[in-house]
Amino acid sequence: YNPSLNSAAYNPYFPDNFTKHTINNYGELRNYYGMPRGRLEIAPDVAQHLKHGYYASVTFIDAQIGKILNALKFNGLEESTIVVVFGDHGYKLGEHKSWGKHTALEIDSRVPLIVKVPNYNPIIKSTRSIVELVDLYPTLLDLNALAQPEHLEGESFAPILKNPKLPFKRAALSVWVGKRYRYDVENQIVGYALQTDRYRYIEYQRTVTEQVVARELYDHYEDPTENHNVAQKLEYKSTVSNLSKIMTEKIDAQVAVRSEDFSDTESTTVGRFALGYNVNNFLKLRASFSTAFRSPNILQLNQPYVTRTGTRTDAVQEYRIYKNNGDKRPPSGSGFAND
Repeated sequence: YNPSLNSAAYNPYFPDNFTKHTINNYGELRNYYGMPRGRLEIAPDVAQHLKHGYYASVTFIDAQIGKILNALKFNGLEESTIVVVFGDHGYKLGEHKSWGKHTALEIDSRVPLIVKVPNYNPIIKSTRSIVELVDLYPTLLDLNALAQPEHLEGESFAPILKNPKLPFKRAALSVWVGKRYRYDVENQIVGYALQTDRYRYIEYQRTVTEQVVARELYDHYEDPTENHNVAQKLEYKSTVSNLSKIMTEKIDAQVAVRSEDFSDTESTTVGRFALGYNVNNFLKLRASFSTAFRSPNILQLNQPYVTRTGTRTDAVQEYRIYKNNGDKRPPSGSGFAND
């Protein structure tokens, strides 16, 4: 690629009516060599260089996928192998005056999802049906005629692979927790984002009290790049109310699974803390089988618990160690200490 041809972001500004929780200072990028420190902005020549590297990395990965597909064909495995291509998060390249990931906006929860299944060749190669990455594991089980474990939270989207016009879910849930809140349950604020076919609705909630401290609503019919937060506009009042109810239902369903092994007094808080902490288990996804598409991170698709180290019992023990630890951060070596 010619770096001089890389154009600047089309919306290098914060959304209208953004909240103090909306945008961060892209600290991850600032940790790299040659990046401006503090709150200095990215210079145009640096932005051009970053985009050049980003496009190069995508092209490199595309080439590796091609090698794998060619190898499957060469070795006679093409008609007996399911291929899934997906990513772990989206990325800002100067959009919203920011770089990298780390917000509840859709651009940060966009991933490719491409599914190639032998003997599945619908005329329509993409879909607008909404799925979540927790649906991927049950889908693979379904495609391989394997039994579904009871603990799975997702649903198989295999029928959509044959008929991309089928409706699937009314909404998908994403979760983002700012770093300053990640290890502090008492003061933790979590950004929950709900994606429907038209709206992205975000609530920033206190984990302990479930108080909503800020809201965002983006109408993708009118504003597909999320530049105008309309949550406070009178004409969207009923929409906010309806989406909030749907979000509560989805959060409660996730929390119930994560609270099973805790005592009654700590179950809800622990469940919400686990849901809020492990962003990588719950970013949302909208399916598209031939084009890049939207969202998430998933570490252990087949596990009912939220922990980075082992069993659900480990998660319980890690939280209790964390809870009794005087420091804000969990003890070194526990699953909650790693990011």
